[in-house]
Amino acid sequence: MEKFDVLLIDDDQSYCKNFRLFTEAFFNIRCAHDGKTALALLEAASPDVVFLDYWLGKHETGLDVLKKIRDYDARIPVVMISERTSVEVAVQAMKLGAYHYTSKFGSVEELLVVVHQELERLRERILWERSAQGKYDPILGSSPAFTAVKEKVRRYARVDSTVLITGESGVGKELVAWEIHRRSARAPRPFIAVNCCAVPETLFESEFFGHERSAFTDAKERHLGYFEVANGGTLFLDEIGALAMPLQAKLLRALETHTIQRLGGEREIQVDVRVVAAANQELQEAVRNGVFRRDLYHRLNVLNLHVPPLRERPEDLPILADYFLNKFALQVVGKTRTLNPAELEVLQRYDWPGNVRELKNAMERYVVLGEGVDLADLLDSSPSADGRAISFEPRILELPYREARDRVQEAFRRFYFPAVLQRFGGNVKKAAEWMGVPRTTVYRALQRDPKS
Repeated sequence: MEKFDVLLIDDDQSYCKNFRLFTEAFFNIRCAHDGKTALALLEAASPDVVFLDYWLGKHETGLDVLKKIRDYDARIPVVMISERTSVEVAVQAMKLGAYHYTSKFGSVEELLVVVHQELERLRERILWERSAQGKYDPILGSSPAFTAVKEKVRRYARVDSTVLITGESGVGKELVAWEIHRRSARAPRPFIAVNCCAVPETLFESEFFGHERSAFTDAKERHLGYFEVANGGTLFLDEIGALAMPLQAKLLRALETHTIQRLGGEREIQVDVRVVAAANQELQEAVRNGVFRRDLYHRLNVLNLHVPPLRERPEDLPILADYFLNKFALQVVGKTRTLNPAELEVLQRYDWPGNVRELKNAMERYVVLGEGVDLADLLDSSPSADGRAISFEPRILELPYREARDRVQEAFRRFYFPAVLQRFGGNVKKAAEWMGVPRTTVYRALQRDPKS
């Protein structure tokens, strides 16, 4: 079961101690006995929820502290608790922004239900806001398989060990790495993501370790590499299996010594970087085949986290689809949307070979293309749905020119546009620029009914 980080604000130290003992299976409790200490803890950590006692002694009440919490961050969920419940206090607390009021001696199960239900709703709203600001998408899901992933994320965030994330393409490995960073003490420092496939072997040392001015012909000024830019933070290495063997040795040395040396430099530089790596392929097989260093594998695989494909956690599909639909609906039309049962059934029948990335792209196309689009046709037009290249009917040569041409063009359209769009991660603007056509051409090609 996922544990929630809770800040309990209560001047009764005995109650705090007992509450921690009774709820340790559900909550990670930090305690504050006055408002000043509570605000200091809020700044030092980011609790999932605050439990706030109404009676805090002679000099302040829970309502006073609630006002300060709301001034600090109005989005922090606060549950007001009290030894003696009162309708008047409940109304005051709700007006000030508390989202629940209950007896401090009520059942733990009641609190747990409140936190699960209300916090999930609040998180979704906050995440929509962050998405609209261009921040990372969240890692969402409540299935047993994904709950285990989130619990590992929480545990791994508390330590500094290297992490190896495995999973199919599109499951969200970078988002998981970002969430580990966001929850860690390194969160205020940089999170640098690098796709190892995109770094040419000849530029590896310069890109990863940096170079000094005049280190080579085109080195006109000093350049800081990924390790220095990420100093104090997290360096995420995606597609780690793509690194050539000589580069693996150089990376291993940096991980072992916590030092790097810029090209053309004369001294070693100490760096404090946490490395999180990810791979689509099974690295153990690459190790057995001699194409990936065994010592580097073990250095990366201190902590392991496997992200299951979407087809293995169908319970998460509705919440993910709803999140992406609303994210793009807010951006495109300025209001949220809801999937009806028929639309949800279409999504649930599909196998999602492209995982969460494919679902995200499908929801974006569904919103952009607007009313009248058949969701089933939209999914069927994806190249991941059948994986086939262009093929022509044998009888194409028996047809008149215009009819034959139209059929060939239709087959081309059905394959070409979705395939290029997938190559660019669903980014219509980049795909259109690469193809040399207006974005409207891409939208029309995707929207057109193949049977027309």
